[in-house]
Amino acid sequence: MEKEKRDYRKELNAIQIEREEVQSRYAGLKRELEDKNEELVYRIGKESSELDDPNINRESELVSIYEERLSLFRRHKNEQEEYYDVLEQQERGALQKLNDKEQDIKVEMNKDNEK
Repeated sequence: MEKEKRDYRKELNAIQIEREEVQSRYAGLKRELEDKNEELVYRIGKESSELDDPNINRESELVSIYEERLSLFRRHKNEQEEYYDVLEQQERGALQKLNDKEQDIKVEMNKDNEK
């Protein structure tokens, strides 16, 4: 019996589709984080400017509350930036696996063509 020929184009197309899905998924997650980050930047700026308000900075209790909130917003912003970095690393890792898989298929395809 003759061995059924492998459809390399189909496999390569499947990898391309998967690559696009990975990029799309991570792009959506990153956009969502960027939107949240913009909100935090706005809130940090607002809290900072309110701390400069003479009606607030005269009251030590109010200053403490605003400083605490400001610290919390900054901490959330830093956590989001770290998560963004993790997402980028995960995306690069997933894309690298797909690139490796694609390269393996191309090597096998070249070997089959040489036969």
